[in-house]
Amino acid sequence: CDGDDRRNPDRYDEERANDACASCTFLNGFEANGEVIPDVENLRIRASIDQIGDVDHYCVVTHDKFSVPGFGEDFEISLSGIPNGNNYNVYLYRSIEDCQLNNSLAQSVNPSNGEEEIHWDEDILVDDNGTFVIRVKGVDQSHSCFDSYTLTVDGLR
Repeated sequence: CDGDDRRNPDRYDEERANDACASCTFLNGFEANGEVIPDVENLRIRASIDQIGDVDHYCVVTHDKFSVPGFGEDFEISLSGIPNGNNYNVYLYRSIEDCQLNNSLAQSVNPSNGEEEIHWDEDILVDDNGTFVIRVKGVDQSHSCFDSYTLTVDGLR
């Protein structure tokens, strides 16, 4: 695997490539009747940027109502375990369309392989229902065919 050959995709790229905003991997669980379980609580996944230019997209469906001051919710996102010699960034978007337009709500773009963190507080008196998108992207030539990163998401509970 030299970064150009796709020889070791992670399980999220094997099941259905999540390289575009609209083909994101949904992180929510589902009820027995098929209903989506709203929001995500302390979910931790391991995935990889397995070739140069690989980008991973994850979606979180939220069922949030209006919030009043003092009772807001938030998204906590961390990206850790970035392989040595690599630099990955993480972005949060309010919708698939905002992701496609590269209009992020928040981002973490620390240099080198240090941990990336996003803490985004929801808007007060606004309905934050919808599909939020998280993008993980390697900077420049950053990738690792065999080493994965850890994405932890706690969102709008």
